[in-house]
Amino acid sequence: MSDQYTPTGGQTIFPRINFLKTFNSRLAQRIANGRVFLGGIIDNLFGDAVLDLNFAKTKDIGNLTTFTRASTAVYRGSDGLVKTAAIDAPRFDHDPVTSESLGLLIEESRTNALAASEELSASYYTKSFLTVTADQSTAPDGNTTADEAIPTTSGTYHRIVRSGITVTAPCVISLFVKANGYNHFQLRLRGASASRATAFDVSNGTVTQEMEAGVGETAIGMGLTPVDYGNGWWRLSMVRTDTDTINTIDLSVLDTGTPGSQTYGFVGDGTSSVFLWGAMIEEGSLPTSYIPTTSGPVTRAADVVSITGTDFSSWFNQSEGTVFSDVTTRWLSGRTDNGTIIQCGSGASPAGRLFQRRRGSSGNHAFQFSGSDVIVSVPTYSYKAASRYNTTSYKTCANGTLSNEGSVVTGDLTTLTRAQIGSNGSNFLNGWIKRLAVLPTRTDQELIDLTT
Repeated sequence: MSDQYTPTGGQTIFPRINFLKTFNSRLAQRIANGRVFLGGIIDNLFGDAVLDLNFAKTKDIGNLTTFTRASTAVYRGSDGLVKTAAIDAPRFDHDPVTSESLGLLIEESRTNALAASEELSASYYTKSFLTVTADQSTAPDGNTTADEAIPTTSGTYHRIVRSGITVTAPCVISLFVKANGYNHFQLRLRGASASRATAFDVSNGTVTQEMEAGVGETAIGMGLTPVDYGNGWWRLSMVRTDTDTINTIDLSVLDTGTPGSQTYGFVGDGTSSVFLWGAMIEEGSLPTSYIPTTSGPVTRAADVVSITGTDFSSWFNQSEGTVFSDVTTRWLSGRTDNGTIIQCGSGASPAGRLFQRRRGSSGNHAFQFSGSDVIVSVPTYSYKAASRYNTTSYKTCANGTLSNEGSVVTGDLTTLTRAQIGSNGSNFLNGWIKRLAVLPTRTDQELIDLTT
């Protein structure tokens, strides 16, 4: 068969498509294995999964999984609005701008140490050269509860202050802000030893300057990338990773993104403003979901997800298998706790466990099965991972990159009896699981296919 065709009466030569010569060999192998449906072609790598928790697609916890949380908690609905989940109700979160389903949100317990989180006009907060009027705009939850802050035409440092709090760093302060004439805002945490501040541009959601008392602008990574909540709203966050005791917060309107001083001042025009909602300060090294408060601090309980008993033994193979995860985490440099994705254990010694996680110290993806970690470097936030194991060795793959082979410590092998998802009782993912699946043993190439 010729690979070229010369049409009669013409000089143009067209290549003939030779399907047999150009067909992808990996695709052919998948067809042979029954992992491809022809009819668009849809790759069905999960067709033989023994457990498939596709949280982002189904928005359901499944009939094998137990979920508990001893408090209400906030999440973002498919309509982009902030909503409240009932006690023991899982949170299937969404991107507030694109409405993309992010999967199951799993977080540790946190406390918002501020009262009146949605009442910045209340006497709980002191105002300095700033007029704050309650309920002037639609807030991220769809209600008219956002307060307006207008810098006065006198004075210089236009701020809201709350003193007399006691919060131990590491800690995070956060606030929802929307521009209404002024495009810049500053978060400041004052402690017993030092004061630190971050300036933001709330017209485009960027960090514009970080300041440490006595140092000036420094690249100390306090200002976290603002989160877009749609309709002009940004959730601003700043972290302090030291061990200072925080006693005062300052929330300041600015007319520049580079104030050069934590106490920068300017003269307001008396009409331009910003809208404010949802103030929060929490102990911990990364921000978590917003916790509303009224008369005092409020604690959100931890999300606890597990599979036990015959619900676990009905699918878990003690001798071999593959674990797949697609997650987004809030990992930040400087964390010390691991972000658990799944841990299968016996409830006794962790030595023989199966453990897939994001390492706290480095942010690397890690996997172990009755042995030491095998590790792959991964992006800051979202990644896919697949890990295979048997009674002699194990290997993991993240975003198409394979790890070294790990060796099983056979003396530590034990019968595993439960799966803990998103935490192992102490170390929490603090993020979203889009999909978690367990499959029969996969080859190295199939691990790559699963994660790319």
